[in-house]
Amino acid sequence: MNIIRSKILYLLLLNILFVYSSLVAYNPESYVCSSHVKYIISTDNYNYNIKYTFKDQFNITRVFNLSYPIKLVNRNNGRFGIPSYVFSWENSSKSKIQWLAKRGFFKLEGTKLKPDHNAIIRFYRPYCKPIADEIYKSLKRLNKTSRKNKIDFAMKFVQDIPYGIPDTIVNGKLNNGFMVPSEILVKGYGDCDSKAVLFICILSYLINPADIIILNQSTHHTLTAIKEIPEYGQVYIEVDKSKYVLAETAGPGRFMFGDDGNKFNSKSAYKIEKIISP
Repeated sequence: MNIIRSKILYLLLLNILFVYSSLVAYNPESYVCSSHVKYIISTDNYNYNIKYTFKDQFNITRVFNLSYPIKLVNRNNGRFGIPSYVFSWENSSKSKIQWLAKRGFFKLEGTKLKPDHNAIIRFYRPYCKPIADEIYKSLKRLNKTSRKNKIDFAMKFVQDIPYGIPDTIVNGKLNNGFMVPSEILVKGYGDCDSKAVLFICILSYLINPADIIILNQSTHHTLTAIKEIPEYGQVYIEVDKSKYVLAETAGPGRFMFGDDGNKFNSKSAYKIEKIISP
């Protein structure tokens, strides 16, 4: 009986974690981005060195230079995901899978294992502080450090990062096709949910992170929304009697704050995730 239960659990979780396996994992030459974007990654003996050329909301070309220690980044990138050996059903148990899931920044919701976005944000957020600092300094030089300008600038930074769908298995770990912020930065591409979390990590240093929510649509598209008084024409939703303006960061489209690019349908099912202040 225990063997049967273990096998059922194995098959159930295998099906859950491969829910996105039908998505195509693009090769680097298939990534899409705007023509003005250049994302150059080089290494020396110790660091990943990134030279990222993009345009802000004022159409000003920006060049951000970032540097991250190779060993630390690789180790932290490798922490994310669930090792494939957990699906050796003879040795698996629910408690063991839950422990490994939490260790790999996943959480169990009912019968589904999903990336724990809040845990990911708390752990990987420091990689985005240099980006937020540079955004603030760039806006300060223009004397335009308003809340809206901070949001728009962070959106443009993330939108211009090349768009590509990650593999579902990396280095023997199942990741649900998700990339943590540090992995996006050192690989130079990401998809909608991965870029949404990167955006939140950056913006959390510029505004109150509790003002941000994640919208997971039933169409497998993810975007964010920010508590704000909407301007005319901006798309928003209401949550707990507060209005949240949509922020579409998937790219390569350069939508402004409140323009969802017709990718959000409030009539279709979507799930709200609130951000817990790091």
